[in-house]
Amino acid sequence: MNNEHFIEFNIEEQKQKVFLGKNSDKYFLIDPSDMNAPIRMKEGIEKLETHFKAEAEKHGVSGEDINTISLATGDLETDIETLKKEDEFVKKIVDEIFGEGTSCVVFGQANALSLGIDGVCYYEKFINSVLPLYEKTYKTRINKLSSRAELYMKKKGKHSK
Repeated sequence: MNNEHFIEFNIEEQKQKVFLGKNSDKYFLIDPSDMNAPIRMKEGIEKLETHFKAEAEKHGVSGEDINTISLATGDLETDIETLKKEDEFVKKIVDEIFGEGTSCVVFGQANALSLGIDGVCYYEKFINSVLPLYEKTYKTRINKLSSRAELYMKKKGKHSK
């Protein structure tokens, strides 16, 4: 006798591919409908900001730019080790926000703190380009949830009299 049961719901099916550029075959998965995503993003960004402020204070450097901090020691080996440690930290936070393995797909072997040709760190550029995907869906979800709540309240009012 088979006691297995199946339901027609799989969160993995909600995820969408996000390609890294128009001509790239590299992609990562996101669920833009995930209402916890903005929370993870906010917490992750706060962790990064807090960490970089603490590192700046530790190295006696003003600001939050880890690239400035790494150059503050003047010792190449120490600077390289600092950048490696900070790269690992940033990638860990990116994976916490977007899912395990995302940082590997997005950054590959590159240091997440590397500056792009526009002078913006890779990780900042990545987060800033993903934010609109979530914001659009989040606003749509909030509107739908509000509509459902209104319908529920109207129905509840009819039955509670």
